[in-house]
Amino acid sequence: EREGMRSVDKLGGASENDRKREDGMDAGRVLRSRAKAPTAMTSGMRKRARVAGSSSRRRHQEVPSDSDGADPANSTTAAPVSEGRDPSTERRQRRSNVESNQGPNNPPSARRQRFRELAEERASNFAVGRGFVDDADRERIEDENGTAIAAATGRTGEQPEVWPGPYSTAIHLLNKRSAAMAAREARGISRKSEIAWTPKGSGSTFKFREPTLMDHCVKRCVDNVQELLEEGLLSEMFPDAKAEVSKELCRQRKFNGEILPHFAEKYTSVLTLPDCSYLTEEDLLSAFGQCQGPGLDQVNLGFCGRGMSNQALATLSTNSSNIRELTLEGCYRLSDDGIEAMLRNLGKLETLDLSSCPRISAKTVGNIVRYAGNTISVLRLRTAAQLSGEDFLPIAELKHMESLCISENPGVDDESLIHIISKAGLKLQSLNLAGCTQLSDKMLSAVAEGCPHLEEIYLDETQVTDVGLRELTSKCSSLA
Repeated sequence: EREGMRSVDKLGGASENDRKREDGMDAGRVLRSRAKAPTAMTSGMRKRARVAGSSSRRRHQEVPSDSDGADPANSTTAAPVSEGRDPSTERRQRRSNVESNQGPNNPPSARRQRFRELAEERASNFAVGRGFVDDADRERIEDENGTAIAAATGRTGEQPEVWPGPYSTAIHLLNKRSAAMAAREARGISRKSEIAWTPKGSGSTFKFREPTLMDHCVKRCVDNVQELLEEGLLSEMFPDAKAEVSKELCRQRKFNGEILPHFAEKYTSVLTLPDCSYLTEEDLLSAFGQCQGPGLDQVNLGFCGRGMSNQALATLSTNSSNIRELTLEGCYRLSDDGIEAMLRNLGKLETLDLSSCPRISAKTVGNIVRYAGNTISVLRLRTAAQLSGEDFLPIAELKHMESLCISENPGVDDESLIHIISKAGLKLQSLNLAGCTQLSDKMLSAVAEGCPHLEEIYLDETQVTDVGLRELTSKCSSLA
């Protein structure tokens, strides 16, 4: 009705009363709308207003036509490129189209479609490990090579960045393998050893050993040790068998102060307490006072560090001058004074192990030569980092030495070892130098000349090369 009244008014046929009636109707609608919505415009209303405004602007946007002289190829709504067009030209056209659609008045769907096409195009490169090439670099490479990168199976020219994925990395390394091998051959580097060495044994170095009858007997004794103690059967065992039972009890952490007196009897010849951490100093003093005597021949107190002191060692060696083998590895409480007192009492000592004793110094090395230089044949001083290369020089005076272990000592150098080997290597059969990081081929030359009876040598973590090993094996026939 209002539209009709306005049209009549335009034609000049509307009266004054009609116009007033129309104004009154408009005022009434405004009042009713205010009564219904007294609050401000909501976000939903603003959004619908913006959508309505943008759609109105799109309807009134001028679209070039053929009659206006516009070029259809430059229009943003141009038809898709035919299949015969060059792929590089097609990508440039799509890129120019998306750049022209960056304005705020253009619909966002065109940009999303362009990004989707780029993602689909680049995803194929990522999937096959070709990496990523930016659009600018892609166009430049295509112009230089005259081919499209995406369609090429064997590309030439610049190689894109390798995508850091597991599959792409594996393919990249696989493709470089032949080139790396050719480069090594060109430099004369070969992975094959220069020495044709064949091990004495055959097959794997690890072999499963079937338990022997002694192993089964020891296991039964350990499982029933309380019954053996009650019946007094341990005293009837042979010394070697008794030592094996003692080792197994220590390994299973069942050896304590209550069991110790049964293994440290008065006339025992073998005392084996390896890694017995439950024994205190009082326990050892009591046991040593009981078992000391001329019949004691072998003593193994390795890693009895908590209870093994200088006083305990002096008690053990007071009346046990016939001890031939003594292992004190890991007895960290022992010092130079305690070991010197022990060496004075043991005049027949042949094997001595002082590995991992951090409180000993060069004084102990000198005392070994002074008190046991004429009898000792096996010496182990592994992991004595507090000693320097010069501290080991007195070992050269041990004329009857058959086995020497000074591994894990970074202070040992070529000069100190050459001095030792030149004087004490004539009878040497075993030499352990693993972990002596300063040793090189220069030392091996002296070993090859001064150790003709050498049967085994350990050179892990040294600077020895194949050249030194070749000279060593050529002169030490027992190593082959």
